[in-house]
Amino acid sequence: MSEEEAKAHAALAAQAQALGLAEWQLRAALAVPDNLIRDIVNDNRNRQPTKAEPEPSAEPVRGGGTTPLRVPSKFETDLVDRLVAHHVGGPNQIK
Repeated sequence: MSEEEAKAHAALAAQAQALGLAEWQLRAALAVPDNLIRDIVNDNRNRQPTKAEPEPSAEPVRGGGTTPLRVPSKFETDLVDRLVAHHVGGPNQIK
């Protein structure tokens, strides 16, 4: 940290302490203009409440969302067995 940066940091710390704020609070207050925060708050105060979920536009499809299970191929089961054997020592064996 340069000498100028150290002086700026010390000045910020002193100003924050004089205002009764933490340094991060003062940096946050200085980062965003007051009028911008005031506009955001006023926009949210004047906004009409909205529903949490919009009304569905069509009848939902019943019974969807699941797919039938398929039997894994011999290649897939052999591959998994080889991976297990490599990491653990073989089927049903623990190192």
